[in-house]
Amino acid sequence: MVYDGKIPAGTSESAMAQALIDAGADPDFDMGHPMMAAVSYNAINVVRALLDGGAAVDGVDGDGLPMAYAVHFGHPHIIALLVERGAKLDLRFAAGAGDLQAIKRFINPDGSLKPGAGDLADPYTHKDKKRGKGVHRMERTRENILLQAFYFACQGAQYECAEFLLEQGIDINAYVPGLDSDAPTLHHCCWLNWHGKGEDSKVRAPRYLKTVRFLLEHGAHPNLPNKYGARALAYANFRSTAEIRSLLKAYGAE
Repeated sequence: MVYDGKIPAGTSESAMAQALIDAGADPDFDMGHPMMAAVSYNAINVVRALLDGGAAVDGVDGDGLPMAYAVHFGHPHIIALLVERGAKLDLRFAAGAGDLQAIKRFINPDGSLKPGAGDLADPYTHKDKKRGKGVHRMERTRENILLQAFYFACQGAQYECAEFLLEQGIDINAYVPGLDSDAPTLHHCCWLNWHGKGEDSKVRAPRYLKTVRFLLEHGAHPNLPNKYGARALAYANFRSTAEIRSLLKAYGAE
């Protein structure tokens, strides 16, 4: 309900969640589904109530599913709350959280990655796990881990981390692995308004405009297709702002 604005963020959603927990509701019901929903829909007050009520910050199996959804959807305040409550960070999640030193600790002097760099969950795997498929959607190669980390850094507007990851030799125009659609980071970051109304669009829109500019300035190509032939402008035309569309066109988007 916070997601579509029927319950304005910051009004009664926390009290409702707390009342249900006080009445005996399990905050980790259905393998942590309440937390997955609250994190995905940017309902930070519900996330806080669930954590206060005993929900597992790293998910019921300790695989980091809540953070996987937070970094995928680009909810920096929820990311910060999960970190504050002790959430685990692998290299990818550290990028989404803006923890550059943690990223560096996962990289050996020769550029290879240390064990654990990609141990935690991929987004959209709560249902997969319930079906017995596990929480990894991609092979844990160096390239895949760093590409996903770069994407998470961009979703979280963590540009210092994103710069560092580009220095590791990743392809800014590669499809991001392990997500629900095959497309480059630029395309995903032009898909702005799918994140619901848990955060004021006046805050979110300038952040994503800055992220799109960062990507274009660092070589992201707006006219590369996704798996189905859609270019970045198609994403922006569907769910973005006039400013982002204008910026894409200034870089030759068609």
